[in-house]
Amino acid sequence: MATFSKSVVLARQVVLGEVREISARSPRGGLIFLAASVASILLRAQGVDVRSGNVFYSDGFGSMRQITFDGGDSQASLSPDGKTIVFVRSTGVAAGFDEPRALNPVRNELWIADVRGTNAPMAVFKGIIANGDLKYATFFAPRLAPGGRYAYFLIGWAAVEDAVVRVDLMTGKAKVITTGGDLRVISDGKYAGNLVVQKRKSNADGTSYSFYLVSSDGKELRLVGETEKKAEAFLDNASRVPK
Repeated sequence: MATFSKSVVLARQVVLGEVREISARSPRGGLIFLAASVASILLRAQGVDVRSGNVFYSDGFGSMRQITFDGGDSQASLSPDGKTIVFVRSTGVAAGFDEPRALNPVRNELWIADVRGTNAPMAVFKGIIANGDLKYATFFAPRLAPGGRYAYFLIGWAAVEDAVVRVDLMTGKAKVITTGGDLRVISDGKYAGNLVVQKRKSNADGTSYSFYLVSSDGKELRLVGETEKKAEAFLDNASRVPK
């Protein structure tokens, strides 16, 4: 509790400092630039947290709101526009089958909620992901794509490998689009809507875990980098490249 409150205060100080700096640097007549910059800063200051299985939202200025009260929620994240939260809810019900990494796991559901709390949280996926004879009832690391059409999450595809699942939020249908983990969704810029995924590949030197740019339907586009640092550098630049 104290740590979260402290981080909120720190975020507020950082935001106000950045706004003052941008205001000082903005030329006369640069109000549009200033407004866009401030909006970007405020978006970065938002945050979500999970405590005792419930989702909380902070606007970055010390205002915090409890979003869910179920007690079985986890892994919350914000949409790129900062308006929606996506999270995993445990049903408490056994799946009735085994997964590659778990024996008879408890089934999960994918939910979304409005950060304003004006609309009740809503389940957007309650199904089972199938791959041949294998079935998956658990997943993790949910992310929302820009535009609000798709959500993504990871499943424990195999003993040492994850896979990315895409959920169409209009139809509720889910499908595995590619193998890989450490999922990131690019929020804006030239590559908006595409993914960065860490993939496990075998080569002459053994096994590599490099990061790749992947399309929204799972097509591997190109190598991003061999390390997380390079992937972060790409993501930072990708959001700044005009469409």
